[in-house]
Amino acid sequence: EQAGLAASGAVAGLCPMTEATLGDGVFPLLAHQRGGGAWGVGTDSHYSATVAAELRMLECGQRLAHHRRNVLAVDAAGWRSHSGRRLFDLALAGGSQSLGRGPAGLVAGAVADLVVLDPGASTLLGHGPDTVLDAWILGGDENPVWEVMSAGRWVVRDGRHANERAVGRRFVEAVGAALGP
Repeated sequence: EQAGLAASGAVAGLCPMTEATLGDGVFPLLAHQRGGGAWGVGTDSHYSATVAAELRMLECGQRLAHHRRNVLAVDAAGWRSHSGRRLFDLALAGGSQSLGRGPAGLVAGAVADLVVLDPGASTLLGHGPDTVLDAWILGGDENPVWEVMSAGRWVVRDGRHANERAVGRRFVEAVGAALGP
C-alpha cells in the first residue's frame, strides 16, 4: 500500500503528534522516500499546533524505529544535510505540492510564503544559517516564529497574529457552546 502511495504522486499527509498519541504507529518514511514519495505535515491534535513539534515527533519516531539518529539527513545521492534542514525542505516541498502552490522556497515565480524566526529566541542563540533549523525543530519547546507571510500578506508580525484576539474570543465561545451550561 505504501509503495503504491509513493508511486502514485500523491502527498502523504502526516500528523506525527496525533499518530503518536493515538498509538497508530510510525509511518514507513524511509521506504516512502526511497520510492519517490512526497509527504507533508499538519496537525489535527490539541497536543500541539506547531510545525516544529510535528517534525520533531516525525524525526524522533524514525530514530526509534531505525535505532539511529539523523534518519533523513542523507538523501538518495548520499548528500549529507542537517536533520532540521532536510525535514523542513522535504515537508515544504510536499506541503507546497499538496496545496498546488507551485515551487517551494525562494524561487522566482513562487508564492511569497515566508517565516521569520526571532534570532534573539533562546532556542536559536549561537546558531547560524547551517544549524538554525536544527535548533528550531529539534531544540526545544520555545516558539521562535516572529513573523509569517502567506501568499504575500503578513499574517503574523512581532510574534502576534493579525486576528489573534478575535480568533481567541471565537474559540472561547465555541468551547463554551460545546461544553454547554
